[in-house]
Amino acid sequence: MDSSGVAPLKAEYIVAKKEKDGDNAQENFQEKRKGLNRKRQFYTVDDKKQLCPNLLENIECKFGENCRYAHDKATYWDNRLPDISDNCPLFEELGFCKFGLNCRFAKGHTNLESLENIVKDSNGEMIKEWRFDEQNQISRKQKKEIRNLAHRLSSEYGNVRFESDFDKERCRKKIDWSGKLCLAPLTTLGNLPFRRLCVEFGAEVTCSEMALSTSLFQGTVLKKSFSDKFTCKKVLNSIGLQSEWARLVRHESEKCFGIQICVNKPAQAWTVTKIIKQFAEFDFLDINAACPLDDICRAGGGANLLVRPKKLKEVVQSTKAALGDVPLTLKLRTGISKDSNVVHQFLPDVYSWGVDRVVLHGRSRNQRYINKSDWYYIDQCASVSPVPLYGIGDVLSYEDYYQHLNCGKVQGVAVARGALIKPWIFTEIIQQRHWDIRSSERLEILKKFVKYGLLHWGSDSTGVNCTRRFLLEWLSFLYRYIPVGLLEYLPQKMNDRPPAYFGRDDLETLMASGKVSDWIKISEMLLGPLKKAEQFIVESMLKMRNGVLNNFLNIALENLLVLDFEATCDQPIQIEPQEIIEFPCVNFSLKEDRIVSQFHSYVRPEVHPNLSSFCTNLTGIVQDMVNNQPTLTEVLTQFDGWLAEQQLLTDEQRDKWTMVTCGSWDLNYQLRNQCKWMGHPVPLYFKSWINIKKIACNATGNYPKSLIAMMQSLGVEHEGRLHSGMDDVKNIVRTVQELKRRKQPFYVTDSYR
Repeated sequence: MDSSGVAPLKAEYIVAKKEKDGDNAQENFQEKRKGLNRKRQFYTVDDKKQLCPNLLENIECKFGENCRYAHDKATYWDNRLPDISDNCPLFEELGFCKFGLNCRFAKGHTNLESLENIVKDSNGEMIKEWRFDEQNQISRKQKKEIRNLAHRLSSEYGNVRFESDFDKERCRKKIDWSGKLCLAPLTTLGNLPFRRLCVEFGAEVTCSEMALSTSLFQGTVLKKSFSDKFTCKKVLNSIGLQSEWARLVRHESEKCFGIQICVNKPAQAWTVTKIIKQFAEFDFLDINAACPLDDICRAGGGANLLVRPKKLKEVVQSTKAALGDVPLTLKLRTGISKDSNVVHQFLPDVYSWGVDRVVLHGRSRNQRYINKSDWYYIDQCASVSPVPLYGIGDVLSYEDYYQHLNCGKVQGVAVARGALIKPWIFTEIIQQRHWDIRSSERLEILKKFVKYGLLHWGSDSTGVNCTRRFLLEWLSFLYRYIPVGLLEYLPQKMNDRPPAYFGRDDLETLMASGKVSDWIKISEMLLGPLKKAEQFIVESMLKMRNGVLNNFLNIALENLLVLDFEATCDQPIQIEPQEIIEFPCVNFSLKEDRIVSQFHSYVRPEVHPNLSSFCTNLTGIVQDMVNNQPTLTEVLTQFDGWLAEQQLLTDEQRDKWTMVTCGSWDLNYQLRNQCKWMGHPVPLYFKSWINIKKIACNATGNYPKSLIAMMQSLGVEHEGRLHSGMDDVKNIVRTVQELKRRKQPFYVTDSYR
């Protein structure tokens, strides 16, 4: 394979002039706009006012005239959004649609004269529980029971006695793990409709998305999973799943189904396992000691447990004590950093702790998803593991799968990203062939996903939006598949990116596009046209822009834009609102290891135009330096022009750079709040950044409290004046250079919407 990482396409399919994939920020590029699309939009469709759910069920509405929903069927019917089609997937599948007139396919099951919902047969009462094929659904009453039970169980934990020897046969229910086709847990995208597809293609073992233990017994809403304003609580209310338990829903086709939890305390592990065992149906429980997310690790969970084997042991033993004979599995990474593998040190003991299977991802926490998976180390661990060990990493073909399974010492291989890029990989593995799947067949797969999504999330506007959102997220992976017939030689490798190419038909070309606008076109083919343009920030698309997904797909950053604001201040009483008075930023090239350009401007404060003596002493900025300077609105326009002059806003560069700050005060607090009260929109590129303290923490193991403390921990000498904007920026650059020398990966750590 070409060492350059470029996929080997046949020459006749390569576009002569390479056009970079991107989102809709640059499609109507005009020279005078300097690479910036000021009308960038994302899309959703929503009914302004849906019909009252009580009316659909012939129940008197207790809110009366104050109800926020519509009560006049005829008026609602005349003004509702047009139907996507006349074939409602719920009605066709179940003979009844619980959404009635609110359904986006309502004409297919509505009497147009009486506007009454139609039931397919006389046994309609038997099929009103429309999600009968889904398990682990928790009602509101049960959620209250769970909270009460969690409180009672927490007080009982101190009296629990653990088995001293979990290797007794009586303590274990057997699952034959050897050679099972396993779909690894996938955050957000490992939803029930996607898992159903994978099962149909041959996956034998599936697992829920990671559920936070505290949220499971608190019943909190999935704010991070449903980031858009039209989803979150609204979506979960519509489908009757209003908590973290939504992640645990199981379809009847999932014959071997596990639940993955994230815990950081033994008592917490015991309590949540007791609750899950009582309220859910599952075949095994998985503890995620591999999650690399900073918030999880700082709380003592996830990959943080790798360097605390004693605590990991206590968590596992507590879980097993509550789990009984149900199999317990453990998800691990190699260690915290690339050169400090630790799993082999405690792996020989995990059987005595109560573990029945280990799943090992061949990357460290700091690596996230960059670099290649270390299968040599996975095999080393498999040779000392007393339990079946599955490996994960870079499996995109049946050849990859069998190479690791037959040539190594693992008892199984789990597929993660490979399934997102081509879910039919399980069929390829079973049949041991490369499937040259046609675009029409891939479209049928998408149609099936949409059908399953509407069955799961609902067929009203909220359910359609939710299905569209997850479809668009999935398309951000699917486009990376390169058709077999277009490759010069096989197989496609995970980290190889193709040159710009066209497919064998228009649909195949469309499916190869990385443009958000083209993904939206595909969604419109399946879920109807979008009528209303408003912000639709799909999680994976935002990540594509801000670099988080780039880590997942091995897209390296080339430039870091380092900034550090100075703002008005005073003591002992702080000025409110604070205003930015110095705006410095440099463009640091990771490749050249130097600053290639810089932007600097003082800013005139408008609310409190006179600087305090405390502010001057702290920052070195005197009154004359801000008088007659541009306002923040004007500086933001100048900064935008500076970015455009360097071609950083073009499609070619859009996902190759990100902002860097020392902490999150500059972008998450100061700029965000000041733009809010000014009524000025925050440019999208300011909504995601690298908190360099978090990268430094990866290198040293300690989160620094200040710029000085961070530099001292890394052995970097501080230069210039502290709290002088440009001096602080250049000191952050020196820190970046030291972290680069230590081979620390740079990735987006913080963002907001």
